[in-house]
Amino acid sequence: MPVFISYRHTDREYAFKIDQRLKVAGIKTYLDVLDEESRQGAEEITDIITKRMSECTHLLAIISDDTSKSWWVPFEIGEATYADNRIATFQLNILDHQLPSYLKKWPKIKNLNQIDLFISSYNKDMKYTPTMESFSGNEADRRIYKSRGYTTTADEFHRVLKQNLGQ
Repeated sequence: MPVFISYRHTDREYAFKIDQRLKVAGIKTYLDVLDEESRQGAEEITDIITKRMSECTHLLAIISDDTSKSWWVPFEIGEATYADNRIATFQLNILDHQLPSYLKKWPKIKNLNQIDLFISSYNKDMKYTPTMESFSGNEADRRIYKSRGYTTTADEFHRVLKQNLGQ
């Protein structure tokens, strides 16, 4: 399932680099490049983001000083949270203490070399057969969990990636 790359358009150079890195690893991505459907009004854009997020399993949000000027990156993070997607941030020239507290919950990637750790965690999360014995959700949640191909919960994905990143 695809990785949704969230970014402010002033950070597009890094978004493209990350997109390319994921594609080389065989991971499908969704990267909004101001396509025609995104040039619509706010209601249409929110519908597009919600639809795209439901088609993705992971979100990688590029966070920089410019992110605070964007309404869309926080909205996309909220949509990913609601969809129970796996979330990580890529910190671009921003220090931990500058991050809003809600972003400290998820793994923080601090350079392009660490993208490989995200790729490794993504592959482990998506390629193995789920073991549902340890899953504590209800039956409907179990079906969703299985249908999306997950082998771990979002919290477990975040915990392992944080551990691999030394956080």
